[in-house]
Amino acid sequence: MAEKELLATAFKHEKTAEFSSVSVYCYQPFSHSSTMIYTQGLANNNQHALAGKTDQIYPYIEVYFLVPSYWNVAKADQKWPLEVINRIVSGRVNQKAWYGPGDTFTAHPKAMQSDEVIDTNSSGEISTIPKAINKVFKQNHFILTEPVAAQGHLTALEGDSVNYLAIVPIYQKEFEYKTSRSALELIMKFEQRQINELIDEHRPIAARKKFFGLF
Repeated sequence: MAEKELLATAFKHEKTAEFSSVSVYCYQPFSHSSTMIYTQGLANNNQHALAGKTDQIYPYIEVYFLVPSYWNVAKADQKWPLEVINRIVSGRVNQKAWYGPGDTFTAHPKAMQSDEVIDTNSSGEISTIPKAINKVFKQNHFILTEPVAAQGHLTALEGDSVNYLAIVPIYQKEFEYKTSRSALELIMKFEQRQINELIDEHRPIAARKKFFGLF
C-alpha cells in the first residue's frame, strides 16, 4: 500500500452527515484505536437563554460518540450513533431543548417503543422498559457525560467556549440507579469500574439492584 494510502487509513477526519445545518464528522487521530463521531455547529446557539441563564449549564456544547476504529456508520447495525445525534440536534434546534452532563434519554424515540418489555418492580407497580439499541447492544438509554477517553481527540478540536459532551449507552439498571440516586453517583460508579465513553457492547453493568430492591 502506498504511503499516502497508509496515512489516509491511519488518519481520518471526514464529514459524515448533516442535520439541520449541524455537521457530523468522524475523527480518528493518528495512532489512536478509536474514532470520534462528533457534531460541529450545535454550539452556534447559546443554551443559557433556554435554561434561565443557570450557571451550571454550559452555554455552548457539541456532542460525540467514541467508537472503536473499525466502526463503519455505513453499516445498518452501526449507524445508530448518527440517528441518536440527529435526535439531539432536532431537540436542540427545533424544540429548543438544552443539554448538560447527567441528562438521560431512551435509545429510541417514543414512536419506536412498540416492543417495550412489561416489568413489575419491588412495589408491585407495572412499568414499561424501553427497548434496547439493537440485538447486539442491550443498553436502552443514553447519558451525557464529561469527556474521559476522548481527551486525546479533543486536543485538536476544543475551543475556549465550547464544551464537548460524550453520549454514553447505559443499561436499564444503570438508568434506575441514576434515577433513584443521582447522575453523579452513577458516574462515580463508572469511574470505580474504569468504565468510560468508549462504546463497548460487552462492558459490565456498573450498578444493579441487590437485596430488597436496594442498590
